[in-house]
Order: sequence, then C-alpha cells, then structure tokens
Amino acid sequence: MITFIPSRLVEKETSIDFEILSIVISKIFELNLKRRVNYTIKVHKSTVKGTSYVFLHESAASCRSFTIKLDYNVDSLYENIKTILHEFRHIMQHTFFKCDVEVDFDNYTQYYNSPTERDARRCEKIAPAVLKAYRGILKSKEIFGKYELGTHLQ
Repeated sequence: MITFIPSRLVEKETSIDFEILSIVISKIFELNLKRRVNYTIKVHKSTVKGTSYVFLHESAASCRSFTIKLDYNVDSLYENIKTILHEFRHIMQHTFFKCDVEVDFDNYTQYYNSPTERDARRCEKIAPAVLKAYRGILKSKEIFGKYELGTHLQ
C-alpha cells in the first residue's frame, strides 16, 4: 500500500484526509500495475516558494520511504492531488521502473521537456479520477454516519 503521512502543518493547511487519499491512490496504481506496491511517503511543506519536489537518493532505488515537499502556496485540493501524483511518479520512475531521474538542467525548457517530467505530467492526468474517488469515499463516510449504518438493526 502507498501510505502518505502528512506533517501537522500539511494536514492543517490542506484539510486532506491522507488515509483516504492513500487508499484511493494505492488502489488505482495496484489495479493498473497488476501488482502490489508498498511505499511510505511523508508529505511536508516545501521551503522553496512555488516549488514542489521529492528528493531521490542514489541509494534510494530499493528504499520505500520518501518525503514529498508540497508547494506552500497551493490551496486547491485538485492541485495538491496533481502535485502528489506528479511527485509520486518520480518515486515510481526511480524505484519501480529503475529510471535515472535527471535533476541538472541548463534551463527551464530542458527541464520541462525531459522524459521524466513529461511522464510525471502524464501521471497527473489521473487526478480527476483520484479526486472523484476521494470525494466519493468522503461522502460515503458522511452518509454512513448520518444513517447509522455501522449499528445493528433497530
């Protein structure tokens, strides 16, 4: 399972239920990859304005514990989910697909057009499906509680 563990600041500022987000993203990746994936990913706020990133160590290819740094200016649930998917894809590129994820570029165009960045942006395309499933589970929790579906027949 992919487990996202937010810092208190991220939890407070984004209001994301990371337990549900972890379940949704795990299920989507496991169903489509046709195998189980196991990662523990801390999510913290980035200290670099306007930038989200994940730091990949050379020895981390076999590691399953990472930290995503989220841009602290993003208020939208959708944009946060897109960013988490994008950075998670870099983790997958590094560990699952065993690709070299480049970090040194001469300019923004070179960075933007790099194969790993293009691939990570393609991964963002599942954000609407993730958001819909996430909201669906949140809504089901609300209905479950409202109609006391966790209790015996009365």
